[in-house]
Amino acid sequence: MNDNPRPFRFTRLLGLVLLAASAAGAGWMLHSPPVDGETKGTVPTGSIPEPGTAAVSFGVVDVKDDVTSVVPHQPGQVVEVFVKENDEVKEGQPLLRVDDRDAKLQLKLAESAVYAAKLQLNKARKLPGQHDSLLAQQSAAIEASAGRVSAAQQELARLQKLAPLPSGGVSAEQVKSAEETIKALKAALRADEEKLDGLKQLDPRLDVQLAEAELAAKEAQVERAQLAVDLCIRKADKDGTILRSYVHVGDMFSPQSQQPAFKFCPKSPLIIRAEIEQEYASRVVVGQRAIIEDDTTAGGNWKGQVTWISPWFAPRRTLTQELFQFNDVRTLEFHISIDPGQPPLRINQRVRVTTGKDVH
Repeated sequence: MNDNPRPFRFTRLLGLVLLAASAAGAGWMLHSPPVDGETKGTVPTGSIPEPGTAAVSFGVVDVKDDVTSVVPHQPGQVVEVFVKENDEVKEGQPLLRVDDRDAKLQLKLAESAVYAAKLQLNKARKLPGQHDSLLAQQSAAIEASAGRVSAAQQELARLQKLAPLPSGGVSAEQVKSAEETIKALKAALRADEEKLDGLKQLDPRLDVQLAEAELAAKEAQVERAQLAVDLCIRKADKDGTILRSYVHVGDMFSPQSQQPAFKFCPKSPLIIRAEIEQEYASRVVVGQRAIIEDDTTAGGNWKGQVTWISPWFAPRRTLTQELFQFNDVRTLEFHISIDPGQPPLRINQRVRVTTGKDVH
C-alpha cells in the first residue's frame, strides 16, 4: 500500500490551476472586444456596435421613487412602535414614537418665556403715555423754578435799595444771602431744564418695538419646541409599505446610529434598474422593447420597454462578488417599465434584461 500523499496533492493542485485558467479565459472572452465574424451570445459583432442591436444586461426590480431608509427625526429612546413589516401605511400615519418628556419640558419653558414677554410688552406700551406725562410735569417744574428765580431777583432788588438807607434796616449780610439764594434757584432751574432735554431725547416707542421683537423671538422658540415634540412621532412621508422593520421598544437612536428604523417602499410603479457596460451602451435606446428574466433557475419572464437612459456613465450602482462580474467598469444605467397584466415581481429581485431590435 502506497501512503505517499504527493500524487493526491499534485492532482488537487492541477485541478485548481485548470479551474483558475478556465475562469480567467471565460472572463476574457466575455469582456474582450469581438473579432470579425464572431458573436458572443446575443451580443453582436463589430468594433462599433449598431444602435438597436440586441444586448443583454443585468438589473434589479425597484420602484420609481426609490426604496428609502426611515429614521426618527429626533434622537432618543423608542417608546412605541405602531407598524410592522408588510404593513401598508398612508402619508402622515405614525410609525414610531421616541421619548418626548424632555421636549415637552422645553415647550413649557418656551411658553413661560412667551408669557413673560407679553407682560413686558404690555408694560412697554404704557411708556409713551407716561413719557408725555413726565414731559408735562417737567415743563411745569421749570416754570415753577423760573418763578422762584424771578421772585428772588425782585427781593434782592428791594434789599439792595434799602441797604444804603440808615433807616432801611437791611444789612449787607441780608443782601449777600439773597444773592446766594438766587444762585441756588438758577442752578435748580438749569437742572430742571437739562432733565427736560433728557426726557425729550427718550423715545418710548423704541421700547415697545424692542418688547415686540422679544415676544416674536419667544414665540418662535415655542414653535421650535412644539416642532420638537411633534417630531418625536415619526410619520410616513408618503403612502407605501414597510418592507423591513429593525426597531423595537427600548432601542436608542442618535445621529451616530448606523441602522435605520425601517426600510420603506413608497407607493410607486415598479421599474427595472438595469446597467450596461460602456462598450455596449449604444445598443440601448429609449422606446426599445425588453424581455426580463429572473436571474436564477426559478425561471419566469416578463416584458417591458426602455423609458429612460442616464446622461452619464458611472460605477455600478450595486457591487457584487459574482464570478465573471466586473465591478470596476463604467456602466450606463437605464430604466425599463413593466407591461401591465403580468405576474408580480419583487423589490430587489435580480433579473437579466434583453433589449434590441429582435425583441418584441
